[in-house]
Amino acid sequence: MQEIENVKRTNSLLPAVSSENVIHFSAIPWLDFTSISHARSFSHPDSCPKISFGKMTENNGAKEMPVSIHGHHALMDGYHVGLFIDKFQDLLNNA
Repeated sequence: MQEIENVKRTNSLLPAVSSENVIHFSAIPWLDFTSISHARSFSHPDSCPKISFGKMTENNGAKEMPVSIHGHHALMDGYHVGLFIDKFQDLLNNA
């Protein structure tokens, strides 16, 4: 809850404390997207993974939710993305 209050007190989109161990998460629960692109300034060094979740829908009785993962290939590859997706799906299945 403290971080929410910190964000409310600033006009910046950047975190108050910069760290190398950061993942940017966002949720767009109103949109069932098939793709998403994250804006960035190339003058600002940024290799943080960016993960976005979209609107949950139902398709033939199965609940679906889009997930977009943007990562720097020097820091992660398809194997790591696959591990994340497998764990995320496991958590959803057993919620």
